[in-house]
Amino acid sequence: MPRMTSESLDDRRHATRRLKRIADDSRDVIATAGLASAPRLDLLAVLDDEIAWARASDTAFGICLVHLPGLSARRTGEPATEAERRIGDASSVVAGAVRSTDVISGRGDDFVVVLADADASGALLAAKRISEAISTSVLRPRGKTKAARRGFAPWAVGCAVFPKDGSTRESLLARATASLKPI
Repeated sequence: MPRMTSESLDDRRHATRRLKRIADDSRDVIATAGLASAPRLDLLAVLDDEIAWARASDTAFGICLVHLPGLSARRTGEPATEAERRIGDASSVVAGAVRSTDVISGRGDDFVVVLADADASGALLAAKRISEAISTSVLRPRGKTKAARRGFAPWAVGCAVFPKDGSTRESLLARATASLKPI
């Protein structure tokens, strides 16, 4: 097997990232064909895919964990679709704060943003942008919420970087959870 030079390694990383963008774009087109809005991607599956991709292409990536407790809870007297609307609105706010090539997935009140080719400073910058976007959006409850009065965690964002902070989805999510900072 020929020895990889730094130039050929950079070329390989560039080619694999380009291929991944094409695959992601195609997935989005297929997923949204005939639907009113894009379906939410599964948080754990997206992390598994990105970890496998990063290992195969010898690249790194960052994640931002966005924790919004109470966002998906149905409130008294509101239509069932209102919680889904809030989740969609939150996804749009987060998407507006990150690059168009970053992938957003969610489950319940949590979102994970996969930041392709991001290091620790890139992940921290994305977390800061997400925090600012959410804090100035209409999503942010004014005053203390009922959940906060009962002692639940506040809305927060944390980040982690593969492979520096972990090489499994569990270790990355644990690190991002440990670094949560209130919005």
